[in-house]
Amino acid sequence: MDTKKLIEAFKNAKVGFVSFPYTNKKNETSKLLVNIGVSYGNAKKKDIDTLDNFLKLSDLGYVKDERYTRADWETAMNELSFALKSPDKSRSDGQSNAYVSITENGVIQWCIATQELVIVANLVRKEVIEEGEYKADTRKPLTIAKDTIRKHYLTTGKYRKYIIKNLAGNIKISGEVLEIE
Repeated sequence: MDTKKLIEAFKNAKVGFVSFPYTNKKNETSKLLVNIGVSYGNAKKKDIDTLDNFLKLSDLGYVKDERYTRADWETAMNELSFALKSPDKSRSDGQSNAYVSITENGVIQWCIATQELVIVANLVRKEVIEEGEYKADTRKPLTIAKDTIRKHYLTTGKYRKYIIKNLAGNIKISGEVLEIE
């Protein structure tokens, strides 16, 4: 793969959709469509408004599931709202210090610890091509409730980091197709 060509393509793509096949750590292969032209900061503001509006309502957008209780759901809503409004400073600093932005828009970053290039983008669509090997779900009820809220209601819950070495096939950026070996 020509890393310089890939970085240049992302530098020039200020707004838009990117499509690529990806294999994750669990050996699941999927075709992804991501949006690299959206602001995480704006998404965070929108999510704060969404949670504040839900917290004013009596039903809190409740999604019933036997894996958690209504109390878990309400606690999850409150904890997610608090986390977005008052993020943990040491965790935020840790994330900031762990990556170096390669592109101005922050889409391509360098992970200092793993020495890998990473794409940061908003997941729009995922089509699983080959199933991976996943262990049984051992998350606690509160965690399941938080993940459900993130999935159904929060934009920030759709942001992902993709390790570039796990790309396979062709990546399409703003109409230009780059071959990945």
